[in-house]
Amino acid sequence: MNNNNTSRSRHLLSKETPLAVQESYRVLRTNVMFSLPGEGCKCVGVTSPAPGDGKSTTAANLAIALSQIGKKVILIDCDMRLPTVATAFDISAAPGLSDFLVGQAKIEDAVRRSNTYGISILPAGNLPPDATGLLEDKQLDSLFSALKKIFDYIIVDLPPVNTVPDAVILSKYMDGFLIAVGGSRRPSTGRSTRCFARSIWRMCECWVL
Repeated sequence: MNNNNTSRSRHLLSKETPLAVQESYRVLRTNVMFSLPGEGCKCVGVTSPAPGDGKSTTAANLAIALSQIGKKVILIDCDMRLPTVATAFDISAAPGLSDFLVGQAKIEDAVRRSNTYGISILPAGNLPPDATGLLEDKQLDSLFSALKKIFDYIIVDLPPVNTVPDAVILSKYMDGFLIAVGGSRRPSTGRSTRCFARSIWRMCECWVL
């Protein structure tokens, strides 16, 4: 594992994680579970107003926290411009989601299992020339339908909402959204987050958790 991978993996929940951080993710896990009650698989999208807000770390650690209480979880990297999930978990980035969508990989070959963290992972795959167009592919309908039959939770790492429309395009698959906001962001971030939350609710009645 190289130094960059080691740095990223330090942010993943483990026994070495400070207790205060572990507790914060347990609280997040509880809030998500109570916000999305009922039977069946729940799909949660994690995004942010801008790059660098910690959305990918939040998505990964929420997935790990859910697996720690026996839930079957898959983490999907849908940020096909700046993917980070494969690096964080020290797995091959391809084949992944993009390769499945263009017919170059079967889903069973694209999904990895992390025994260390107790979750399944679908990395972004090879970087496509048109990520937004690829995310509008009808193959995603069958993919999410199939995954919902297997997993209790699908956690989706999405691109920032203020840079590309991908999160809104994928909102039809989500039961709810988490928006990660960095503590040092400028005041306009709060307005951007509220505007996005309202747009998601208006377009598809998908709740911001």
